[in-house]
Amino acid sequence: MRKIDVLYKKLLQMRVVSIPDIVSFATTISGTQISSKYTYNKYLRPLIQDGKLLRIKQGLYFVLDPLETIDHFSMDPFLVASNIRRQYYLGFHTALEFYGCAHSPFNTTYICVHKKDKFNEFTFQNRLFKPVYTTENELGIEKQNYISHDVLVSSKERTFLDCIDRVEYAGGWEECLKSLESMSGLDFEKLLCIVNSLDCDILRRKVGFLLQMFHDTSLYYQSVDGTLLELLKKRIGHAPCYLEKGQPSHLNQEWNLYIPKRFPEYLRGIV
Repeated sequence: MRKIDVLYKKLLQMRVVSIPDIVSFATTISGTQISSKYTYNKYLRPLIQDGKLLRIKQGLYFVLDPLETIDHFSMDPFLVASNIRRQYYLGFHTALEFYGCAHSPFNTTYICVHKKDKFNEFTFQNRLFKPVYTTENELGIEKQNYISHDVLVSSKERTFLDCIDRVEYAGGWEECLKSLESMSGLDFEKLLCIVNSLDCDILRRKVGFLLQMFHDTSLYYQSVDGTLLELLKKRIGHAPCYLEKGQPSHLNQEWNLYIPKRFPEYLRGIV
């Protein structure tokens, strides 16, 4: 078998590859260290010309299998997103999609990174890959095995917190609530631990209010008990906060939180 065929077979196992990946595998196959320029001329360019590699963005390629063509192939956004940066996690609505509880399909994939790892958003196969800058990229982040690949994604508990904290990346309140309402398997003790580690007063109030609400509307939240809610209440501040600023609201005295008057509209189909 030709070296280029051996290389293609190896790359096909990954499906999404970077230039360093290709150089590394080509070096192993050749038995000697080779340069990026040599790799491009000897292997990369011929594979592109043969329709076996498709450029996603600069330095990143999608590997098509023998039955796929440039016009007809199946692109997995989770695999693409997990190869853009080494330090990252899939979060917000993308994490909801990963866990299968997103209420609506989105054509945007959110990749959470530190600002030092920023990249320009780009579109591939009519899907937008967009960075979201975060300061905490370790707490509640899990390595998940996804079709024989390791993918970093926010845990269900961290996803819950991220979505209600920055709801614009969860599709807005209505999409966010309808998605979280159907999220099974939340560990409420872990949720409490993470929200206390993040130490954000308004986030505690949001968590308490929404857990209490979901307890009455969803089977997945029936195990939320009064003890957990009381622990949250003990750590909230005295000054009222707004769930959504700039909106006509009424005060929920239990959580000292102003709730938008139009909030029942967000809950349509849930309550």
